[in-house]
Amino acid sequence: MCPIFSEALDAYVDAHATPLEPLLQENREETYASLSSPQMIAGPVVGQVLRLLVSLAAPRLVLEIGTFTGYSALAMAGGLPPDGRIVTCELSPERAAFAQGYFDRSPWADRIDVRVGPALDTVEALDGPFDFVFIEPTRTATRVTTRPSSPSSRPAG
Repeated sequence: MCPIFSEALDAYVDAHATPLEPLLQENREETYASLSSPQMIAGPVVGQVLRLLVSLAAPRLVLEIGTFTGYSALAMAGGLPPDGRIVTCELSPERAAFAQGYFDRSPWADRIDVRVGPALDTVEALDGPFDFVFIEPTRTATRVTTRPSSPSSRPAG
């Protein structure tokens, strides 16, 4: 993932933040051990921020563009209200399968829906509106914001 903070600040926050579930730690470790571009993972600091934002917003429907290994979707799922769910879009079938393996083992397995394919096509086919949208800050995901928006998100989402 693109660095938001300096490495020193990231290390400090990682060391002092409340850790997320062991499943997320396992996901992070396996991502770094077995996948290319592991730095794209959201990680503990961003995961905590996403969980906090989802907890505060209490969205019933979350859209994530860029699943990667599922870390951010799992982090957000922990903040969902009881009737909340996440639709996460991933272009790579291999990465989607990796993430699905973690989703299936999580307490939120029935609340996370992985869609494989180009995000623009996927989003256009989804029923919204979405209450919360998280777009992974990658070059591919950024292109999503340059296309005319669909009526997929709520005004405050």
